[in-house]
Amino acid sequence: MALNIKVSQSMREANLIAYAGMLSYLDIYDGTRPASTSEVLSGQTLLARWVADSVSVPYTSLLDASTSVSIEWGTATALVSGAGSWFRCHTGNPDDAFQVALDGSVGTTTSHDLSFNSTSFVAGSIYRITSFPLVMQNGLFTSSSTLSYGLPAYGAVEVFAERVAFLRLYDGTQPLDPDVAVTTQNLLIQFPTTQTGGVTQISLGSAFATITGVATWFRLIDASGAALMDGTVGLNDPFDGTTYDFMLTSVSFVATQLYDDVIFANFTLAEQYP
Repeated sequence: MALNIKVSQSMREANLIAYAGMLSYLDIYDGTRPASTSEVLSGQTLLARWVADSVSVPYTSLLDASTSVSIEWGTATALVSGAGSWFRCHTGNPDDAFQVALDGSVGTTTSHDLSFNSTSFVAGSIYRITSFPLVMQNGLFTSSSTLSYGLPAYGAVEVFAERVAFLRLYDGTQPLDPDVAVTTQNLLIQFPTTQTGGVTQISLGSAFATITGVATWFRLIDASGAALMDGTVGLNDPFDGTTYDFMLTSVSFVATQLYDDVIFANFTLAEQYP
């Protein structure tokens, strides 16, 4: 398995709360939903607008490593009459295209991202959204249907990046989850990290190898030693073509040797969105 990113329970919760907390407005529109969140509106009519009230405490399922929160939107008065077909959430000014957070489907069944008893809105009538769940599974945002995410979604990565303090490289088999303790795997080396490229990329400081071995997986930890993320490690070999979560020009380490100029192909802290 070349790609195998796993995120710890505490980071799933922190990231999801941070993302949900950025959502400020939810607008219901008629007409055809845009192909992406970056596409400007063209002829669709705003039927109703909600303002976020609060974000619930997350619920974590140990069965599928998923975490969910529910955003409480309260009530809104329909601005005009029409048939709601899709919604758009904003992180701030709803008239700013760069603050579009996500789009989703509207309908009368749970197969839609947001469901109502009826999608017919009447001007002046009051409507309530009782809950609006967002789910993260193993570091990936998921949904019941067809949510699409905008650029503000990546702001939740800041919560993650600010906690990363060290990158550890191990041999052996990657654990099923970062919350699983290391047992027979050997710690080859631990690099201190610094943030570069804003808050979404990290660079490695110098470190001495603990033992000799070949790195097969990594673990990101915070200053207290708590595990945040695990992933695969492999060679950046253009002739091989295999992609790993963390790619190095060499995965072999020699005990007591100083590694102060480790070159890696790319390592970006970024959530993955549908």
